Amino acid sequence: MSKIPRYKPPSEKSVADVEGPWQDPGVETGLIARCRENWNTPSRNVAGSLREPSQPC
Repeated sequence: MSKIPRYKPPSEKSVADVEGPWQDPGVETGLIARCRENWNTPSRNVAGSLREPSQPC
């Protein structure tokens, strides 16, 4: 018998909930590092965190 996943509203879903576990692409850039750091973060908590720190909102 398979386990039914618990419902999560869209604001609580992370990229990992949609795409699955992080897979290392084999290269390292600033954007990839920020994506990896936020992969399991709920979408409501990610807003702006993928921008470069020096960029204005």
